[in-house]
Amino acid sequence: MLVVFLHGLGLDHRDFAPILERLPYRGVSPTLYGCEPARRARVSLGLADHVVLLREWLRDVAERLRPTAIAVVGFSLGADIGFELLITQPDPASRPMDAFLALECNLSLDTCLVSRVMAQLTPGGGDAIVAQLRELGSASTFEAWLNIHEYLVTVLRKFQNDVGPLQRVAADIVRPLADAPGFDLFAGRFRRARARVPVMRLVFTEGWSAQVLARLKLENLDRRILGEEFPDDVFGIVPNADHFELMNSDALLKLVDELVGEVRAKRRPSD
Repeated sequence: MLVVFLHGLGLDHRDFAPILERLPYRGVSPTLYGCEPARRARVSLGLADHVVLLREWLRDVAERLRPTAIAVVGFSLGADIGFELLITQPDPASRPMDAFLALECNLSLDTCLVSRVMAQLTPGGGDAIVAQLRELGSASTFEAWLNIHEYLVTVLRKFQNDVGPLQRVAADIVRPLADAPGFDLFAGRFRRARARVPVMRLVFTEGWSAQVLARLKLENLDRRILGEEFPDDVFGIVPNADHFELMNSDALLKLVDELVGEVRAKRRPSD
């Protein structure tokens, strides 16, 4: 079993280091090109470019390691990229993924709390960026306030004024959701991914997107946009946690164990 961890916007592989140290399976975590901790000059790539690079990287890893199964775990931006990896497979012979765990993927424009602000950043804007980032300063709890400011400090110390790579990817996330208000874009991604991966889990937190998820349930009840009755076994809510606490080692390891357990239960004994 190979578990691939995809990081959030502006973050990198280091965020999954505590998970990889304790993971009872083979695990890897790539850093998106331009998000490396020590890179001096950063190149701004679009979301589609990152997906192509990740797909080819994953193809190479799978050919070398030959795992019995592949599970992809994506946090935030990484969850959106995970969907794109699933639904944009140009080569029918590509190694299929066996499981997908999305940690707070975007459901609609309403859930793009960080990426909407990052998409508006002015590359090379210097101190003007401070005013733009004030929109991310609000939080419902003290712990959430600490987490979001810790995220901003971590990302902006790494990128400094070179925020072009952040802005480019965030804009690519936000634009299609802004062009297609509501849940239709997510629903299309969901239906296509559901047809391609045997095991899928989409996890959300109470404070971040649970209200939006409730609206999705109602929309699906009216229009069946997900192509089926609302699959409660696929969608889950983590109580008493905010967005960034989904990276908590114990909780995430438990989710991965459950995902792997279901993959193994679906496979034939001879596999």
